[in-house]
Amino acid sequence: MEETNRIKDLLQDPKRCAELPAITPRQSRMLEVLRKGTINDLAEVLYTMATEDQEKSKNPGSFSSQEQRVGVSSMSRIIIEDAKESREMVSLLHTIHRSVLESIILNTIGYQYTTDPGFKKLLLPTDNCAGAYITTFVVAGEDHGKSLSGNQWGRLRDMMNDYISGVDHMEAAKIDHAFRRSNEVFDDVLREVMGGQRAMKPAGVKDFSEIMKNRICRSLDEEGDIVQLQAPIYVGCSQTIAKRLECHESLTNLSNSSSCWALLLSCLHTMGVSFEVVKTPIIKIWKPGQLSIAEILLTMLAGSLIMDGGLNRIQPGANKGDINPVRFQTALMQIYCYTHWTKANLTESMKVIERRREALKTFVSVKSGTSELHKTMEKAREIIDHSKAEIPKIMEDLEAKAKEQKARLSEIQNMTEKVVASNQEQQRFLDLHARIQDWQKSVGGS
Repeated sequence: MEETNRIKDLLQDPKRCAELPAITPRQSRMLEVLRKGTINDLAEVLYTMATEDQEKSKNPGSFSSQEQRVGVSSMSRIIIEDAKESREMVSLLHTIHRSVLESIILNTIGYQYTTDPGFKKLLLPTDNCAGAYITTFVVAGEDHGKSLSGNQWGRLRDMMNDYISGVDHMEAAKIDHAFRRSNEVFDDVLREVMGGQRAMKPAGVKDFSEIMKNRICRSLDEEGDIVQLQAPIYVGCSQTIAKRLECHESLTNLSNSSSCWALLLSCLHTMGVSFEVVKTPIIKIWKPGQLSIAEILLTMLAGSLIMDGGLNRIQPGANKGDINPVRFQTALMQIYCYTHWTKANLTESMKVIERRREALKTFVSVKSGTSELHKTMEKAREIIDHSKAEIPKIMEDLEAKAKEQKARLSEIQNMTEKVVASNQEQQRFLDLHARIQDWQKSVGGS
């Protein structure tokens, strides 16, 4: 209990330390805004970060590959367009519980999901609705729920680099054998490996291993044996989340998963690390066009691109397929009717916006100031007024859709009850008819 409370205190005010070595300035920026302000404030910061990323993407020297540069440019452009048009990201962000948001940004969701019994209640159920999800891993055993130590990260880094470099055939064969999880004879796998074949060809591993240095920090952990709380995250999206999550299961169906994720798990198995995969939906969508926004949003929150220390190589936001409208209706009911935090998040944002508006009015009336100050105040008023109009619209939209869905469910329930009653009536008639026939037979035979 003492250890649990110590870690809880650590997560209440997270700073870079031996157990949290991979805190980036980007993560700190998001956490600070979320803790000092509202979810609406976080949305505005994410829009700003997208604009900054777009500018950064114009400089090829800022990226290790053209693929990275194009990917960042593509995803930031989608978010910038959303900021100017429908602003779906604001709506989607408000559907995530604050504690879940913090754990995603900090990359400790695996630990909190595994060790805090109440945490799972803050997540949407795993089903075949459409939306975005995360996968990560935690170790089993004595340090259950945590990640790896600095020494283990170092060993994993070397193993992944050796695998893609084509050295140490015996170790590579063990990794491939773990990945395949088949009845293949190990010697057959070894022969293939010695012939230059590899079961996985994960692009981006060199970038991932370079960023992995953040987790191997002797200035924070001289011996390298302190087990950390953070683990890298893989973000995905699907029109049927539950079905897609099966592809990321621990060493059972990794052939359809991310190659970097598959290599990481196969290496952990080869290292003899006992681990569990944590996978859960985070965002569900209720409108066409929200899927790509949901995936990009979650990628930004989790820092899940390989260049940021995550496990996603390909830029998010490409999945825009048709989705069964029934899944929208189910997701909407879950988000607005069966959970408490979406409405609470929106209400909190609205209250803070109102307070800021009143404070701005008071400030403007007291300060005469310069014309420059007046312009600044007018700009601030525009931003606040925009948010003041936006949040109620989101609430009204969700409430209207939820009300409509409830009416449909009520209608379906009434129809079901009528059908059941009709069937019961018919069954009673059939039972009566059968008894009459039995009576007639008995009378005729006597």
